[in-house]
Amino acid sequence: MQIMFALLLHFLSVAIIFASAIDFNGWLKLHEKSYHSTEEYIKRIGIFHENQAVVERHNAAFEDGLTSYSMTMDSPFADMSADEFASSYLMESQHCSATTHRSSGRLRP
Repeated sequence: MQIMFALLLHFLSVAIIFASAIDFNGWLKLHEKSYHSTEEYIKRIGIFHENQAVVERHNAAFEDGLTSYSMTMDSPFADMSADEFASSYLMESQHCSATTHRSSGRLRP
């Protein structure tokens, strides 16, 4: 009985990984992305799934009325970490009155 249960768990985990790979591969195709190595593919699918978990947690909070917007994985950046995205696409903080003055909505540190 324990062997059958262990086999069932193994096959379920393989099925989940396979389904996840199909989702990721579909996303790759949609956004016309590819990677130069197996290592990069493995890294990116891991980040993709981490981001997917964040989206799922956030959307559960949205469904519970705890946030005012939902999130999606329909983005060409879903395989990037938050740090990678920020360093590639966001500007450094300018520490000017427009971003630090009380009237801007952010209090000075």
